[in-house]
Amino acid sequence: MDDRTTLLDIATQCNLSKSTVSRVLNGNAGNFRISPATVEKVLRTAKKLNYRPNRLARAITNRRTHLIGLSFPKYAADDIVKERELAHNHRIMGIIFSAITQHPLFKNYDLVFHSRCELSETPLTEDDMKQDLLDGIIYSTPSAKHLEFLKMVNENIPLVLLGDMQELHNSVICVDINNRKMAKKATEHLLSIGRKNILLLVPEADLSAYCIQDRIDGYHDALQAAGLKANPDLIHILRSDEKSVSGFILSSSTLDQVDAILCLTDYIAMFCMDPLQERGLRIPEDIALMGFDGIDLFSKKARGLSTVKTPFHAMAHSATEHLLAVLENKTPYKPGFYEVPTELLIRESTQS
Repeated sequence: MDDRTTLLDIATQCNLSKSTVSRVLNGNAGNFRISPATVEKVLRTAKKLNYRPNRLARAITNRRTHLIGLSFPKYAADDIVKERELAHNHRIMGIIFSAITQHPLFKNYDLVFHSRCELSETPLTEDDMKQDLLDGIIYSTPSAKHLEFLKMVNENIPLVLLGDMQELHNSVICVDINNRKMAKKATEHLLSIGRKNILLLVPEADLSAYCIQDRIDGYHDALQAAGLKANPDLIHILRSDEKSVSGFILSSSTLDQVDAILCLTDYIAMFCMDPLQERGLRIPEDIALMGFDGIDLFSKKARGLSTVKTPFHAMAHSATEHLLAVLENKTPYKPGFYEVPTELLIRESTQS
């Protein structure tokens, strides 16, 4: 620690003041009368002496830590039964992490991970996020349970939701696909191929997530626009594991009146395939099958599944762009919903 190069070492070597060196290394040379030759000299000397900024000293001076929080939901182990689904969640986290850290403006920042329990009835508090250490937060998959908490956080530091909450459009930046619009499009596609009795399968563990509620609303929107009345018997909430989905498909009398299934995640849709076949129902001849998420397709089953693509990398890049533009004083904080374009992927499972 005693051998660490300091600003004074560089200033002495360059025959400059410590404040001039500090302004150059903090990227503020353009705000002062510091010549390009001086900037080059300081940067060259800093590299030669292997200078590394002291985060603590910089934070004290600038009141900035250059730490960005990334918050993800965490579920209890018995709510994610299959390892492959857990692996899928990890892969989504990896995609989001990659998009954030590869952003050109991120080079001066570090990421702090935060996991939160969505199943707890205990409200989140200020201490849960350690927001006094962070310059800003990207908050993934917001739910209704944390509305007041998110309002509180946004009063203290810039917050960007990787997801959408309509109640916060006037105060928070929300980045997401339009889940309601895309669920409506998915339902409309099923209607367009002559399917009128569409079963909606909803994942129980994600029921409080706003994206799921928006997808349910999109389903209703499409039925209403087509002049069809929603049948409560055709909306079923279930655990998104293979055993639960299979048990429902094999035993439900509801399937006798169904000609299409819209699943609000791809995993539920894929879990439907084998038990539908076991029950003697052909996809798509007897029942058309539609998923939602467009997960990266390791599974042969998924490759034939019609679905709505969720562009996780583009969403994370956009959220990072908004947050870092604010932190770097490039733009003011402008709350609202920022839609990331996506598409409906039509494959074998809905092609008559």
